[in-house]
Amino acid sequence: MSCIMLLYLGPRPKRSISPNGFWVSMMVLGTLYTKYLPVFIKGFHLRYFL
Repeated sequence: MSCIMLLYLGPRPKRSISPNGFWVSMMVLGTLYTKYLPVFIKGFHLRYFL
């Protein structure tokens, strides 16, 4: 996670808007989303439907 932050905050501004960095960040966000969305939905159902 810190490597991605270093990519965006690095000394090369042209490098931070590269497609590779964009896709890596999208993949990390996608994995976090798919990993924690079922947990959130389960907690939501437990909180409001039981």
